[in-house]
Amino acid sequence: MLLTIKIIASAFATGIALIAYVPYLIDMFKGKNRPHIYTWISIFLVTAVVAYIVKYPFFPTSF
Repeated sequence: MLLTIKIIASAFATGIALIAYVPYLIDMFKGKNRPHIYTWISIFLVTAVVAYIVKYPFFPTSF
């Protein structure tokens, strides 16, 4: 049950993240904004930390 909730929450969070990046990517390809290295580094770091926490949780999930 808990694993199912984690999968659903992960899928939901991934969908929100992809939807959130669409306007940024559209503006980038239209030339309205220029991506900066710090933007990509911060996106990578946040994604990596969240993926690590999902893969290796700090607290045990089975009681």
